Amino acid sequence: MRLSRTRPTDWVVGLAGAALIGLLFADWYGGESGWSALAVTDVVLALLALLAIAVPIVTAAQAANAIPIALVSFATLAGVVATVAIGVRLAAPPNGAGVDTGAWLGLAAGLVWTVAGALDLRDERRGHPPPPDPESIPVLPAPPRGDGGDAQRQLGESSVG
Repeated sequence: MRLSRTRPTDWVVGLAGAALIGLLFADWYGGESGWSALAVTDVVLALLALLAIAVPIVTAAQAANAIPIALVSFATLAGVVATVAIGVRLAAPPNGAGVDTGAWLGLAAGLVWTVAGALDLRDERRGHPPPPDPESIPVLPAPPRGDGGDAQRQLGESSVG
């Protein structure tokens, strides 16, 4: 695992996902937490947030760029879905209850997650590959000294025959 492969936007995506899971425990509507007020949406939001939390972990663990880039793409799409789901729930609170601070902070976490994921997709570089181990590079002997004529004669003989 190489943390040098991660970028600040990877960490922002992961932290926003963790913040959303934490905010589900806060008051969202009329003193009810997100877990009790959102019915099925809370489970969907938690699963989507787990995808965001996986971004910095997978980026640091994978040597190839393809998997982290694909994961950030899916996580950004998941951020859009989560933000829209929270926005819809804010527009139509359950049973006409008042909207508490947790819901607004959840929307902010979804927006930060989506924007950070979009910024992360703009740059596909994922750190630098590790330098080769000097012990693994074979040492070859130098060619013999000469005027190079032997090589030219051998080349000429093989093309004539």
